[in-house]
Amino acid sequence: GGNGVVYTYNGVDWSRTTLGEQPIAALARDRDTALAVSSSGAIYERAFEGWTELVDLRPGNELRSVALGTARSPQLVVGESGTVFERRY
Repeated sequence: GGNGVVYTYNGVDWSRTTLGEQPIAALARDRDTALAVSSSGAIYERAFEGWTELVDLRPGNELRSVALGTARSPQLVVGESGTVFERRY
């Protein structure tokens, strides 16, 4: 959602979590974890305990997409002008 809001559905109700002030540009999730990126360059991770901000990149790194990794491939975050960040396990 706009203004850094992520909505979660538990099968009965929707809950709202605000990750920051900038819009969330992309989100990827599997059963146990999720990654979200804001258009301003913040990367967030969700684990069982909730959301945490992993890193806030310097201005000018507008992020566009995120992909969860596996044991054989890294997590990827893609931004403008060919910017790619990866995190290996």
